[in-house]
Amino acid sequence: LNPKPRNMVEGKWTQGSGVIAHFNVVTNGIPGTSMAAFKHLKVGDRWAIVAYLRSMQKKAAETEAAK
Repeated sequence: LNPKPRNMVEGKWTQGSGVIAHFNVVTNGIPGTSMAAFKHLKVGDRWAIVAYLRSMQKKAAETEAAK
């Protein structure tokens, strides 16, 4: 993909870091990037994606803290 997709567990979120911001990005995508919109998914499925992304971030933070 060009541009390359972002690393989901490291770095800053360009569209905000809260759950609402993540839900909006999953729903609407980010124009000019490789982040596509997923409006076609059910609302519950989009929230499940957000929960999964946040769980990856939490696990990465816990792993880093354990070092």
